[in-house]
Amino acid sequence: MVKKQEKVEVVAELGDKLKRAQVALLTAYRGLTVAQTNRFRSELRGAGGECKVTKNTLARRAIAGTPYEVSERWLDGQTALVIGYEDAIAVTKIVAKWAETEGEKFSIKGGVFEGEVLEPKGVVALSKTPSKEALRAQLLGVLQAPAQKLVRLLAEPGAQFARLMNSRKEKLGPDAAE
Repeated sequence: MVKKQEKVEVVAELGDKLKRAQVALLTAYRGLTVAQTNRFRSELRGAGGECKVTKNTLARRAIAGTPYEVSERWLDGQTALVIGYEDAIAVTKIVAKWAETEGEKFSIKGGVFEGEVLEPKGVVALSKTPSKEALRAQLLGVLQAPAQKLVRLLAEPGAQFARLMNSRKEKLGPDAAE
């Protein structure tokens, strides 16, 4: 039996974690082995997230008065709370991949991302968003394009002159160099 003080500590800890979170997803898990659960938790840690399993009544207390309060409707049965701190997209990608590969053993109940409620299909749609690194690379490409065009534009007259001289040399033959 969990003592009252321990319950208060669990609620406070979970509340602090949710304050730092970018995304919170609720999942149902039934029949996962310990090895599978450990692998899932490891993948989440690598993406800047974690998986917390606690009693639904304690989770309800922790989310009360937070932007995650709307997710209370999914707190029934065996529920794992997946919290993403750094890269919300990476965490949702991991959860969506597990829901797809594990079938009935692991499913998405819903979640909250930046104050927006996400149904299971919304979580999957969010997981298909490019990662932060991919978006940065696309932005960098867009920003570099004008500079690259300018360099090519400035280099083209010299390149044309070099091609002209080379073709003239080839026309005159090997003796023209002397």
